[in-house]
Amino acid sequence: MSSTNRSASLISYNTSDLCQFFCEVNFTTSIQPCGEVRFFSQHNLGGSASFNWTFGTMPQTSAAIANPIKKFTPKGTYNVCLTVSDNNTSCTRCRNIIISNADITPPVITCPENVGIINNPGKCFGRFAPEIIISDNCDPAPTCSCTMSGASQGFMTKGELVEFNVGSTTVICSAKDAAGNSSQQCSFMVTVNDKELPMIECPPDVSVKCGSNIDTVSTNQVKVSDNCPGVVLSYKDVTGQEGCNEGINRTWTATDEAGNSKSCVQKIRIINDTSVVIKCPAPVTLSCNSTILPTLTGQATTTENCTTNINITYSDTKSGTPCDSTIIRTWTASDYCGNTASCTQTITKIDNIPPAITCPANISVACNGSTAPAITGQATATDNCQSNIVITFSDTKSGSVCDSTIIRNWVASDNCGNTSSCNQTITKKDNLPPIITCPANVSVACNSSTAPSVTGQALASDNCQTNITITFSDTKLGTPCDSTIIRTWIASDNCGNTSSCIQTITKKDNLPPLITCLANISVACNSSMTPSVTGQATATDNCQSNINITFSDTKSGTPCDSTIIRNWVATDNCGNTASCTQTITKKDNLPPIITCPANVSVACNSSIAPAITGQASATDNCQSNIIITFTDTKSGTPCDSTILRRWVASDNCGNTSSCVQTITKKDNLPPLITCP
Repeated sequence: MSSTNRSASLISYNTSDLCQFFCEVNFTTSIQPCGEVRFFSQHNLGGSASFNWTFGTMPQTSAAIANPIKKFTPKGTYNVCLTVSDNNTSCTRCRNIIISNADITPPVITCPENVGIINNPGKCFGRFAPEIIISDNCDPAPTCSCTMSGASQGFMTKGELVEFNVGSTTVICSAKDAAGNSSQQCSFMVTVNDKELPMIECPPDVSVKCGSNIDTVSTNQVKVSDNCPGVVLSYKDVTGQEGCNEGINRTWTATDEAGNSKSCVQKIRIINDTSVVIKCPAPVTLSCNSTILPTLTGQATTTENCTTNINITYSDTKSGTPCDSTIIRTWTASDYCGNTASCTQTITKIDNIPPAITCPANISVACNGSTAPAITGQATATDNCQSNIVITFSDTKSGSVCDSTIIRNWVASDNCGNTSSCNQTITKKDNLPPIITCPANVSVACNSSTAPSVTGQALASDNCQTNITITFSDTKLGTPCDSTIIRTWIASDNCGNTSSCIQTITKKDNLPPLITCLANISVACNSSMTPSVTGQATATDNCQSNINITFSDTKSGTPCDSTIIRNWVATDNCGNTASCTQTITKKDNLPPIITCPANVSVACNSSIAPAITGQASATDNCQSNIIITFTDTKSGTPCDSTILRRWVASDNCGNTSSCVQTITKKDNLPPLITCP
C-alpha cells in the first residue's frame, strides 16, 4: 500500500518502509524564450528509477525522461507534476509554472508570384520547384502544408521539384509553428503551357474509280501521336478537276487540347470512265401567267455516278396563242469529258382562269340618294394574264319607298371568254329623321301664356318627305317663383323616323311689387308716429296678392327739430322687393303755457320775494324742463308803489311765453306811537 501527501512535502511512500527509507523528489526549471522550459529532476532513488512528467496542458501532455524540454502555449499557469518510481517506491512533486512569454505569434508565409512554364519535352507536365519562404519568431523550421487544385491535385512538399500537369494549378499554402500557431494562407498559380505539336502521318495517295467509296476507312486512316492525350483528328476535302478526272486534296489536321495543330495532305484521284444519263422532269400544265423557270416546271437530273460536276442546260420552242400555248423544252447534260445526253419536256400554258372581280362594299344610301357607280362604288377586276378587262352591271330592285333594295350584279370578262361575277347590295332606306329646329329658349313673366304663339313654334324639314308632323309635350319643374317648362318638340315623317329637340321656357317672378308711399308729413313734437297717424303705404304685384309691407325708421336732428326717414318695403313670396321713403318732420314750435300768481298787495315793508308774492308755473307740450324767470318794473312813491313783475317761461327749443303779476306796496298803517 502506498499513499501521497500532496498538502505537505508531496512525498510518496510505502507503508512497509516508513521506518526504513524516505523517498525525496524535486525539480528545477530554466525558462527559455518563446515559452520553452527546461526541467531538471532531483531524487534520492537509484539509477534505475523511471520518470513520469505531466505538464498541466489541455489536452494533457507528458514526458518519460529525467530532464525534458517543453514549450508552453498560450500564456498562463501550468501545474507540472513529476513522479519518480523505483521498484515499490514512488515520489511525486507538483509545482505551478507561470508562463508569460509563450509563443503566440503565427509564422509569416510568402508564396511566389504566379508563374508560367513550358511542358517537359515529350511529357504532359512541367517540372518546377516553387520557392516558398516561411519565417517565425520562435520556430526555425515551421511545418509547411500546400494543397493543389486544378490541372494537378493533391499535396505538395515545400522545396521539392513538382510535376505540374499541363494547364493551370492553384496552390494554397499555410505554415504552422511548434507552438501550434498557424499563418494566414497564401496562394499562387502554376500554368504549364503545352507548346509541343502533335505528330501526324498521312496515308499514301490513292486512285479509285468514280462511284467508289472514298471515306476515311477506304482510303486508309491517318496516324497521330502527342505528348498529351485528347488529340482531335479532322480533315477537309478540296475538290478539283484534272482533265476528265476529279481530284481530291484531303488535308488531315491533328489538334491537341492546347490548340497546337499539325497537318498533312493525302491526294485521292477519281477516274471518270462512265457515260452521262439524263432524266427530264414530267410534262406540266400551267396558268397563262405562271413562270416557266425550272424552279416551277422542274429541273432535269443526271444519274451519272462518276462526277458531280455535270453541266445541265435547256432550250425552249414556243407555239399556240396567248389563251393556249405549248413550250417544248429540250434538256442537255454534259460532263468534262464531253459525254452528253438529252431529253424533252412539254410545258402547256392555258388561260382558263376567270378574272378576279371585287365588288364594292354593300352600301346604304338615303332615300333620295343617287345609285350611280360614282356614288355607290365601282367594281374592280384583275386577270392573271390580261389587262383589258370589261366590267358591266345590271340591277334588280325590290321593296317600298321607305325601304328598297337594289341587287347589282357586276360581271368581269377577259378576251379568252372567262367571266366572273359578284353581287353588290344597295339599300335605299328612309332612316334619316326629319331635321327639327326648336324655337329659342325663352323667359316669360310668371303670369304670361306659354302657348307656342307666344313662346315660338318648332320647324322641321325632311330629305325625302314634305308632310312632317310636329307635336310637343311639356314637363314642368320648379316653384311658382321660378318654374321651368321642358318642352320636347317631335317631328315625324311617314316612315316612322322621328327627331326631337328641347326648348326651355322659364317662368320667373322677378318683378318686384309696385309700392306707393303716403305724402311727407309734419307733426307736433308730441304726436304719435304710428302709420295710423302718419299714413300706411300700399302695394300691388303682377303675380301675387299676398304682399308683406314693412317699414324701418331712420331718425336725425334734435328734440326741437327732428326728421324721420321712413323706408317702406313691399315683399312678395318670391323675395322680390320694392321700397319707397316717407319723410316725417317733428318740430317743437309751441311755447310753454305759463300761469302767473295772483296780483297781491303787501305792506310797504314786506318782502316781495316769490316765496311771499307767489311763484309762476308753466307746462309744455313736449318738454318738462321749463325755465321760469321774472323781471320787476317799479313805479309810484314810497307811500304807494306798484311793481309789475313779468314772468317768462322758456323751453329748451327757445319757445317762450310770459305773464304779468302786479304787486302793490302801500304805506297805509299809522305809526305805532308809544306814549310816555
